[in-house]
Amino acid sequence: MKKEHIVGHRLREYRGNRTQAEMAALLNVTPNYYGEMERGNKLPSFDMLLNFIVKTGKDANYWFGIETP
Repeated sequence: MKKEHIVGHRLREYRGNRTQAEMAALLNVTPNYYGEMERGNKLPSFDMLLNFIVKTGKDANYWFGIETP
């Protein structure tokens, strides 16, 4: 997996059975922007990433694909 697509991969992984629209609402982004991030065409801003951490309870290591012991 390419590192530049890790956030999109993690978004898909975290989304599970939710729709993209549900995830977009949870993360306070438009459904279109969410889809672009999931496909790896857009990256979240720093503020968006902080919001992901707060809303999901997953730390930055998760979103960047860094394995922690």
